[in-house]
Amino acid sequence: MVEDFSSLRSFMMVLPYSPSIKERAIRCGNRSFNTNGNKPNFASATRLQLNMNVAESSKIKASLERLENSKWKPKQLDKIVEIFGGRLLERGLVFQQNFLIRSSELGPDGKASIWDLISILQESALNHFKSAGILAEGFGSTPEMRRRNLIWVVYKMQIVVDSYPSWADVIQVDTWTCASGRNGMCREWVVRDYKTGKILLRAVCVYVMMNKRTRKISRFIEETREEIRGIFMEITHPIVDNEDERKLRELDVDTADNVQTGILPKWSDLDANQHVNHVKYIEWILESAPRSILETHKLSTMTLEFRKECGMNTSLQSLSAVSCRDDPPDKHPTNNEGFELEHTIRVENDSHILLKGRTIYQPNFSSGRNYSSFAPAASRFEFNVNVGGPSNNEKGTEKFVDENEYDGGRLMQDGLIFRQNFRIRLSELGPDYTASMWSLLGILQETAVNHCKSTGIPIDRLCTTPETRRRNVMWVVYRMKIVADSYPSWADVIETDTRICESGRNGMRREWIVREYDTGKTLLRAVCVYVLMNKRTRKLSKFIEEVREEMKGIFMDITDPILVDDDDDEGGRELRELDVDTAHNIRTGLLSAPRWILETHKLSAMNLEFRKECGLESVVQSLSAISKYGPNQADQYSTQTDQNIELEHTIRLENESNILLKGRTIWIPKKCLQPN
Repeated sequence: MVEDFSSLRSFMMVLPYSPSIKERAIRCGNRSFNTNGNKPNFASATRLQLNMNVAESSKIKASLERLENSKWKPKQLDKIVEIFGGRLLERGLVFQQNFLIRSSELGPDGKASIWDLISILQESALNHFKSAGILAEGFGSTPEMRRRNLIWVVYKMQIVVDSYPSWADVIQVDTWTCASGRNGMCREWVVRDYKTGKILLRAVCVYVMMNKRTRKISRFIEETREEIRGIFMEITHPIVDNEDERKLRELDVDTADNVQTGILPKWSDLDANQHVNHVKYIEWILESAPRSILETHKLSTMTLEFRKECGMNTSLQSLSAVSCRDDPPDKHPTNNEGFELEHTIRVENDSHILLKGRTIYQPNFSSGRNYSSFAPAASRFEFNVNVGGPSNNEKGTEKFVDENEYDGGRLMQDGLIFRQNFRIRLSELGPDYTASMWSLLGILQETAVNHCKSTGIPIDRLCTTPETRRRNVMWVVYRMKIVADSYPSWADVIETDTRICESGRNGMRREWIVREYDTGKTLLRAVCVYVLMNKRTRKLSKFIEEVREEMKGIFMDITDPILVDDDDDEGGRELRELDVDTAHNIRTGLLSAPRWILETHKLSAMNLEFRKECGLESVVQSLSAISKYGPNQADQYSTQTDQNIELEHTIRLENESNILLKGRTIWIPKKCLQPN
């Protein structure tokens, strides 16, 4: 039954080694297995029971008692807090925080994407308010703002990128704020390479207040100004000089060179303020940029002006035009030169402008422009010079651990299990203030890659080994199954354990358990089966013996999977292929789950089967059907918000029979979720 499947729980405990219990059987719920060798104690139960008699050694009992009281706290988190927790400098006026670049934050070129870097800036800004003790809720709202129903929204943003970090790089973010005119607040950032101190990015953002009820801009109320006066700085040298004072132009279909139509905001695009997050707009302006520029150039400078907010069910247009400042309109730069693009995002078939912007792209091989003229502004504080350590004003008050002491997780049980902790970022939250499923999947991917990396296997960000690179093959996901018991919130620390084994003759199976760090409560369990695909022919490949030899050092002999491959409680049903006749909801290029389900329910379980890959130019259809007790009983659940709902899914190429994905999801009412 659906209810039984959605309420599954899992448990894991790593037993201390002792000769007297090496061969002892352990019973987890209604399953038993042996601790011989390096098998981990993954099991689908919530309580550990040992078959021990009263005469067992008191030393063993004391060891088990210490395990029960340990609350799953490895010493590794101390390093995370010291390196990545953030700290106040310059009497609280400046906030400094370090971030580790994850594999899920990389773009097609292997560098961190601009929207993920902006999300990191947003995270550091909120942590500045939180560390200063003036954060009440949401995106920087103070207690007085919460009382008056006000929120901060972005009005203007300017970013200059000198260089992009890569996977596993540690970046150091410094941020401070000041008043901007009568009704605005200005925040500035400097992002550096933690190891070298090289400036990677500089940004400035102007915020204004908006009333959450009327959705209108508000004046800067005096009570809020008084609350944040303690962290306002007197800035005489802006971190980004605004040399270009040209007005941002509004494009239309006649003046634009490229027009992307039919952009529909998804539920996942909304943030806790119930509108599309400003980071999403940056993805949309890139939608209309010529592909030839995106492939050969890198975004170097961006200036944006936000005019209106955007919600769901709004069809948008993204327009762009190449503009050469000193050349005739018909002359465009070559691939060896920079491009300047103008952007507009507007409501389709409407005159409402949501955003105006200008971007500058530099060739990928270029090291960027020389920004030495900004050096005095970038280094006007002493803490900026002493990279990686405390400022001269605060020597001895903080201890920063060198990043070489932090390996991004640790190996357990002879390298067969990998454990890593993560702090949930604000950009990873959905509209309900809890981490989104897609953000948690990015964390699972990160632990998988770090597991292989930590074992000494020379891999890249996609976990390809030397032999897979030589054979021109790569790992792709074939099947995935996830059960979520609870979702973490902002700033929660989660602990992720993962292990790997063979799956049949040609597959590789990876399992994860995600727990709440403080309590050890299981939040999520997942299983993923990978197969090899030839990068040139795009066809599946057999499991090459040389690749198997490279990986066998971390393969486990798993006899007790944390999730079964088929739905035992559902009769082992196959995943059904939907079409326009059997689907209840159809969307083009969009999640097809009904919005009322997204608003009242939370994803509890997911079973996916990937059939074909998808490229950049593909137009896809997403189909779904409610099938709690069968595909023909959907109408009676159209208003049921207090019971579990099961959906079937199919993603396919539009106007073709090629199936990209089949899936089944289970949704439970949000009020039934375990509070975290």
